[in-house]
Amino acid sequence: MEIVKYILLGFSLAATLGPITVETVNRGLKHGFFPAFLLNIGAVVADGVYLVLIFFGLSTFADNSMFKLVLTIFGVLVLGYLGVGNIREFTKDVKLTKNTNKTFKGSLLAGFIINMANPMALICWVGFYGVVSATTKNLTNIKLLGNLGVVIVGALLWGIFLALLCHVGRKYVNEKIIKVISLITGLFLIGFGIYLAYGLKELI
Repeated sequence: MEIVKYILLGFSLAATLGPITVETVNRGLKHGFFPAFLLNIGAVVADGVYLVLIFFGLSTFADNSMFKLVLTIFGVLVLGYLGVGNIREFTKDVKLTKNTNKTFKGSLLAGFIINMANPMALICWVGFYGVVSATTKNLTNIKLLGNLGVVIVGALLWGIFLALLCHVGRKYVNEKIIKVISLITGLFLIGFGIYLAYGLKELI
């Protein structure tokens, strides 16, 4: 039951409307299952990196204003770059072509960078670290990391589900709809960036 609880926790975390969810929908409808899936693999790898760093003391930096400032600025730039890129696709002729290794590698890297550049991801994992630490019986470091790893598995399961959903949905969209989706997802990503930028005033 404990494993199921942590899987559902990770599933619920990943199911929130955030940059990874938005970009998964964008890539899944444009390119199909694997680019969307690899985007989530990249995000999960970033989660794992955060988890290990928190375990070795990164959580002590989570309240450091300078650290949060640098991470937030990086996040705003990444989300702005991706958002503008998606909006530019709205003005171009979109061709639903076969994927290449470049598409796969780009999706994997994009997922990793988006999550690493999102300060909210760090804050969430610091919070989960505290919750799991407080609720795990007979706590050992290995058990703590194992339970947090199960949370990551739950997040990955959501990514697989959403990627499959978008892959199936490709059958019902055309190039005009894809262009509109590019515009909407671009605006969402820029919106997330603006939201992060708004929080900078508290860090400066």
